[in-house]
Amino acid sequence: MTFFKLLGPPTQLFSLSSSSCPPPRRTKGARWLLPGLVLILPPLTVCAQNAQPQPVAAPDSVLYYGIFHHVAVLNRMADAAQKQGQDRSNLRQLVRLRAGLTEAEGESLQAISLQCDSDVAAQDAKAKIIIDQFHAQYPSELINPSFPPVTPPVLASMWQDRNNIVLAARDQLRIELGEADFAKFDQFLRAKGPLPATHPPLPPLPAAGAAQK
Repeated sequence: MTFFKLLGPPTQLFSLSSSSCPPPRRTKGARWLLPGLVLILPPLTVCAQNAQPQPVAAPDSVLYYGIFHHVAVLNRMADAAQKQGQDRSNLRQLVRLRAGLTEAEGESLQAISLQCDSDVAAQDAKAKIIIDQFHAQYPSELINPSFPPVTPPVLASMWQDRNNIVLAARDQLRIELGEADFAKFDQFLRAKGPLPATHPPLPPLPAAGAAQK
């Protein structure tokens, strides 16, 4: 679980129509939700009633963090199983096989995923220090929701730095796979959509004697 959370899509657009909407009102702005902390973004004019959010494609920073984190978690699950005397090495190959990557491409994906996940975790840890200091200064039970305190401006730049970590890992994967194979992997990823930043379900054990790919 990371310390940066998005409440809704990163960019939420609302369709405004004079025939279907009453006069628009001003919101207090979109928000980035951190554990116990709300980061206020610029206000957005929305329809006061009957506003229907339009589908918005996930940005690459969200899409690729999802797959990199997914691969890293599968590797940690395989490591934990090995310490308990269980062979779950098939977990390390799960994404590679489903994405149709070669063994060499799968190794590149795994190495990049582990590094990206580690770098993002380090960035989140830095953010937590600032967030904890904010909570100490402004206990949630004392905050008036109508007049929330200004959140530390540095969190916005730290969020961008976090996104840049993911995008740099994506670009490295593009170099490792080559344009053609990267395009296929990107298509596979977009077809699945962004993955939740949680532990993936544990696949069943391979049948006894089954060949490991």
